[in-house]
Order: sequence, then C-alpha cells, then structure tokens
Amino acid sequence: MYTPMMGFSTGSLFAVIGMGDFVLPVVYIDNLVDAIVLAVEKDEAVGQTFNVVDPDRLTKRAYMDGVIRRVHGNARVVYFPYSMLYAMTWMQERLFGLLNKPPVLTCYRLVSSQKRVFYDSSKLAKRLGWRPSVSPTDAMSRLVAASSNRSPAPRESDGLIHQVDAQR
Repeated sequence: MYTPMMGFSTGSLFAVIGMGDFVLPVVYIDNLVDAIVLAVEKDEAVGQTFNVVDPDRLTKRAYMDGVIRRVHGNARVVYFPYSMLYAMTWMQERLFGLLNKPPVLTCYRLVSSQKRVFYDSSKLAKRLGWRPSVSPTDAMSRLVAASSNRSPAPRESDGLIHQVDAQR
C-alpha cells in the first residue's frame, strides 16, 4: 500500500519523496485481470509484450489523499524535496563507508526509484481493445473500503499494483 517508490513511513508519519507530482505506474487488479484475459483470448496478443498501467495518471499526492489519508486517519504526510534527500543520501553513503557499514539507502537506488518513466498502455488498447473498467478514483475507494474490512493492513497486491508486462 505504501512502497519505497513513494517514500518511507514510521507509525503515522509518511515522508513522501518529492513534492507529490511524480506519476505512479499503477494498475488496479481488476483492470490487470481484464488485460490478461484479453491477452489469453486474442490471437493479436501472440508474441507481443504489453505494458499494463491505468491510462489515467495518478500522482503521489493524489494517492496520498485518496488512500493513505483515508486509511490512516491520523496520518501526517510530509513532502520531502528530492534534492535534499539526495544530498542526505550522498552524505550518509560516505559516512557509512568510513564506518565500514552498508548504507541505509544508496544514491543509485534513490535515483532508480524516482526516475520519471511513463508507461503507456495504448498498444494494449489499440491491438486488443483494452479499456480499464475501474477508474483510479473508484480503485482508491475500493482499496480504502477493503482496508477497513480487515484487521491487518492490505498488501500492495490487494489493490493498486505496479506496472507489469502481460505476455502470452
């Protein structure tokens, strides 16, 4: 539900990397299943690779407001400027190196997790006719409802999941 791509959390404090405009490559599970079924049923999918992401862009800020703040009523959300976090990460890498300890976070991992890569599902829509049946707003509402119906917090795979390739 809250992944390293978003930031980090401790208790009710959620530190989001960046100012919230980062677009998350997510797909709601029902939309993913629909894409997989189409790929299995249609001959046009043979030998093809498709990106499966919801075409409506969802930013970190929209996700935090639409899910995290609703699931964790006492959530304190702080947007942490990327440049500041990068500088701190660089310094802790050097310090931990002097202490012969592995760093908590490396600059490489930070940069990799925050690359602005936009995945596109238009090939899937054009070749197979895929259209998401659940909007991001409805997906977030369903995720919030599902989390209130169970005692443990939902796993990432219970609702929004990261971009995957559907292959046949």
